[in-house]
Amino acid sequence: MRDVVIRSRFIYSSELALVEMATVFHRHLREGHASLESIDAAQRLFQLDQQRQFWVITPVSTEIVTLAARIISGLPSHLLIRASDAIHLATARHLGLTEVWTNDRRMLEAAPAFGVTGRSV
Repeated sequence: MRDVVIRSRFIYSSELALVEMATVFHRHLREGHASLESIDAAQRLFQLDQQRQFWVITPVSTEIVTLAARIISGLPSHLLIRASDAIHLATARHLGLTEVWTNDRRMLEAAPAFGVTGRSV
């Protein structure tokens, strides 16, 4: 995944990514995979990347939520999707992006229903 990020000029994401990154940092600290100092450094780097607009954060608007709900209502019954993944996919579609990069199998499976191509990292 790091290679994809490094090659990218910008990373587009729903503002939901801010909460998701906080939970990732917290999980690594809780599970003992990282020290408080390394987590603090990673958080500062993430915030700096946002300030430099490397991360293009899109607010979760009513339009995006409505789009996600509409698409979900038409999904086949066997397709599992989480609300957060639907918001990310609807954000990509709303922005006119053609693909999303993730390591989440379920998000990859749902991507075509949102009109975007899922790319595995």
